[in-house]
Amino acid sequence: EDHELLQFVLTLHDGDTLYDIVLQDANNNSMQVRIDFLQPDIWLMNGDEILQCDIYNQWFYDHTSLYSMNLDPPVLTAFNNDWELVDCYDYGAFFTSPIITKTQGDSVTTTTSFNSDFPTPTKPGVYNGQPYSINYVNQILADGELFSSNLTFISSNNKVIELPDFTFNLVNDSNVFEGGLGLAGNPYGSGFLDSLKLNEYINSSGYSLFFQNDTRPFGLLLPGSVNTKYLSGDFYEFDLINYTGINDNDNNNFVKLPILQLDDLIIENSKNGNTLSLNSNLSSIGVLLDPRSYYTYLPLETLVNLAMQINAVYNYQTDRWIVQCDNVYENQPILQFVFGPLKINIELSAFTSEAYFNSQSLQFNNGEKACFLQFLPSSSSGYFSLGSDFIRQIYLAVDNEGDKIALANTNQNLDINLKDFSFSNNPSSFHPRNLTNSKSIDYISSGKIPFATHHKISDPVTWSYSTNTDSTTDIPARFLGAVIESGKILTNGQSDTHSSILPGMASAAKENTT
Repeated sequence: EDHELLQFVLTLHDGDTLYDIVLQDANNNSMQVRIDFLQPDIWLMNGDEILQCDIYNQWFYDHTSLYSMNLDPPVLTAFNNDWELVDCYDYGAFFTSPIITKTQGDSVTTTTSFNSDFPTPTKPGVYNGQPYSINYVNQILADGELFSSNLTFISSNNKVIELPDFTFNLVNDSNVFEGGLGLAGNPYGSGFLDSLKLNEYINSSGYSLFFQNDTRPFGLLLPGSVNTKYLSGDFYEFDLINYTGINDNDNNNFVKLPILQLDDLIIENSKNGNTLSLNSNLSSIGVLLDPRSYYTYLPLETLVNLAMQINAVYNYQTDRWIVQCDNVYENQPILQFVFGPLKINIELSAFTSEAYFNSQSLQFNNGEKACFLQFLPSSSSGYFSLGSDFIRQIYLAVDNEGDKIALANTNQNLDINLKDFSFSNNPSSFHPRNLTNSKSIDYISSGKIPFATHHKISDPVTWSYSTNTDSTTDIPARFLGAVIESGKILTNGQSDTHSSILPGMASAAKENTT
């Protein structure tokens, strides 16, 4: 029955951990945009103002010496236009004028896009070309203007989902390479989820997300519904945590952000079951879920406690924590993220990546391969958050209208292949089904996420955002002194201590008995 459910396939590019969804404009021009929790809008790259990245990169490769002599951004003259080489796009852009496609060498082929008779925005007080900027807390830049057009999505069962006269942000200036599909709750009743509701595809502006295991890296977005086959174990619902520090909001028009209360972070030795809290002061924090971030931002004290357990060191040249890869992969420690009665268990290896510096793979002086930890102190971002490495390991559901969020461990034993979904050149219309008799699938309604057990937080924290960020200046000396020379990480030996939790590593914080 889930093949009749509205859901969209999310994909990953090779070596990436940020998920994309495909959409089309009225001329069947395809674009990929990132899944985005921090704002409610769809925003697209303006192909009339921003160059494709392969052209951008090739120009810099051919003109390195010219660029090095000029402090101002260089200008490339091509396709009957002057392009200031500041930003570029990957995986498609929206064009309001004829599309110009490069073939080979200096020859070009011009293909006419749809005409300029675009629909007028239906929202009062909004007009095509109106300046508009999306306010991100994670430093993403998306400045442009409002624009309206017909947008189309193809569901996982090859059904056409049309959003007619849809108003989105057409971005002329950005510091990332792909646009965004916003899933945050919108106080103004516009955006992707609200448009799905307006067009009667879903009943409420909520969603759930499932991510397949690493051997088949793709995911599924389920607008307006929950499917319990994608989760494992307990499924708990929480009230969204309030936030402060974002200046463009007032008390009545907050964008609904997926923020929940993290009560503890525990490291577990998977071989003997011993556990240790990494939260020395035992206080809860509010954490923002951000699928467009490669990093998880936590208190420095927590990161220091983690470093003690896995013998990690800090390097100022990369501004990163570094660990011997074998300390993580051979010992297989598990991190337990504690949200009230719920524990999300994730292997620490999910938060590591191969360490590179100046395009060179790093090793410790003893020959062991080096890995970066994907954790950074909250002092460098201005807030606490859990990034893509955490999100892709959970099943998540959000009720934007009722200010609810629900989590569970993802079903790692579910074996799904892209071949399980139907895609063809002739998609058909989508018609919502009645799921009242289903035992595993149900629609999200305002104030209730189906199948989830509600947990009331007696004394909730408030998540705060500050623009006053600083570098990591309070790291204990024992973790400093790691220097990179010719691809080798040289340490002063001060961090070579031992652990009661993980063999051959250090003790920290407070041990748990459960």
